[in-house]
Amino acid sequence: MRISTLRIENYRAFEDETIDFGQFTCLVGMNGAGKSTVLNALNTLFQEKGGATDPARLAEEDFHKRNVDRRIAITATFVDLPPEAVEELKDYVREEQLVVSAVALWDGSGADVQQVGSRLGVIRFAPCFKAASARECKAEYEGLLGEDFDLPKWKSQTAAIEVLREFERQNSDQCQLIESQDTFYGIAGSSRLKKYVQWVYVPAVKDARDEQAETKDGALGRLLARTVRLSANFQAPLDELRGRVQGELDEIFRESQKQLDAVAEALTARLTEWSHEDASVSLGWEPTNPTFRPPNARALVAEGEFQGSIARFGHGFQRAYLLTLLQELAGKPSSGAPTLILGCEEPELYQHPPQARHMAEVLRNLSESGSQVIATTHSPLFVSAEYFESVRVMRRLNRSSPARVSAYTFSAYAERYFEVLAHRPMKNSAAESTLGELLRPELNELFFARKLVLVEGTEDRAYLLTWAHQTGFAVEMRRRGIDIVAAGGKSNSIRLALIAQGLEIPTHIVFDSDSNDDRHRNEHERDNLALLRLAGDAERIAFPEWARWGPLFSQWPCELRDLVLAELEESLGHESLEKMKESARTACGMWPRLEKNSRYIQELITLSVAAGAKSATLTQLCGQIVSDAW
Repeated sequence: MRISTLRIENYRAFEDETIDFGQFTCLVGMNGAGKSTVLNALNTLFQEKGGATDPARLAEEDFHKRNVDRRIAITATFVDLPPEAVEELKDYVREEQLVVSAVALWDGSGADVQQVGSRLGVIRFAPCFKAASARECKAEYEGLLGEDFDLPKWKSQTAAIEVLREFERQNSDQCQLIESQDTFYGIAGSSRLKKYVQWVYVPAVKDARDEQAETKDGALGRLLARTVRLSANFQAPLDELRGRVQGELDEIFRESQKQLDAVAEALTARLTEWSHEDASVSLGWEPTNPTFRPPNARALVAEGEFQGSIARFGHGFQRAYLLTLLQELAGKPSSGAPTLILGCEEPELYQHPPQARHMAEVLRNLSESGSQVIATTHSPLFVSAEYFESVRVMRRLNRSSPARVSAYTFSAYAERYFEVLAHRPMKNSAAESTLGELLRPELNELFFARKLVLVEGTEDRAYLLTWAHQTGFAVEMRRRGIDIVAAGGKSNSIRLALIAQGLEIPTHIVFDSDSNDDRHRNEHERDNLALLRLAGDAERIAFPEWARWGPLFSQWPCELRDLVLAELEESLGHESLEKMKESARTACGMWPRLEKNSRYIQELITLSVAAGAKSATLTQLCGQIVSDAW
């Protein structure tokens, strides 16, 4: 059983947004985009206590833009329901889905959170389902016969209920969500989801010292319950001990009943003296049920020769200790246990890159073992092509706009890829394997960009970035959240541009046409036209004679290096430029074939700008990138 979708209404950064979840979902985006709000929304839904705020009573700040006139609603749709859940919650399960909401209404000083069940249904049918008797149900049902539902005549209450449910299944277009006030989770009462799902929230500021002992409400306690107790199950021996002790207690009480009877007889005699002769007193032992609870686990950790409580260690060790439980869980079968839904905020915190990479693998393994994992991250190590569909990019267009969530599937990627390339469709598995080689960690930075500039190679990136730093454009690029990524060729630029556009990341593509490469002219023409299609260029000139500019593309007739060096030579003179090239080579250790070396390019551009060199191409490109045209 897992969450399929989460709809967040009027809660913090969200006005009204629906997010799809898989077994593993990674939320990425810039600071303030709303990643933590998603986990806090789930925390409110599941009523996880112990955080900085009270999930059971919300404040004015929890309402989107403090709009307390509209209720907060956090609605989760559960799928993959076990048969027991379908049977127990059959009044709410429709089309193999269960919908549960946390709603909060402002009362003047705060907003109490209530969990309600919802189902997809026809509102006119609701009185039949709620009818307390067959007579009441029949009256409501016969009232429906005169409407446009084409229902059969009444037979019995059971038959009528089944007819109405079948109508709802066959006519989902006429259904809408109907809420019930039944409590589902987190408040003393039915807690009807608790036996099927177990929510564990690990925020970025979780203090592992609080998790050292296996407490009832601690994340560690709930995780240990799925690890230690899956291997060390005390329930059977404790039940046996409880039965044995109960039997011995019953025997002791039976033997002591004579004393109670004697006391009761004496009390009856005295009572008849003060009351009347029919009065009497009888005494019996109160039933005693012995209680035996499984022991709590307490951890002592060691590093070298030192052993002590987790509070004695640094944040990195504490974080590793808390998340190590997840790795153990990934290898433990948990059949019969509630589905673990883990919300983990920034699991890379305090971890070296190799450890963070391993943690990403652990979380994915945990999701593949039957648990559901929802993580927020600022690390590209948690994004890969193999799990690309699990990425959700979050953004806010400006400070006052609500948070938005974008997702992209491999099927949509493959369809669009062959649309722009005019090729036959490729199987998703082939597209995924191609992306697996493409999306290296340094390329994965595109997921965190507010705006993306794609260049072909590191050489182009070095020219552009160095010129931007030396001429002041870099400050504006940072302010606008622009990231420059070297794709590693035009073919890769196509793939990355498709992904970025699919995730609604504004993308400017910089590429050269390779007009002078006759050997691969057909391939260059195909790729050039594909990039221009992606950039929305109506003319689509594959091999222009001059540089072409558009809001979403910059196209050179030849390599960018040739254009820039020609402009530098024109402004500095041939002899001066050669001296600067020699100085740049010296700074790089005089290695041969340095023309495409990023360090060499940085030295050359820095020296050239200091000498007053001009490059109209790079200046216009930088201006294009920081403009409002895209």
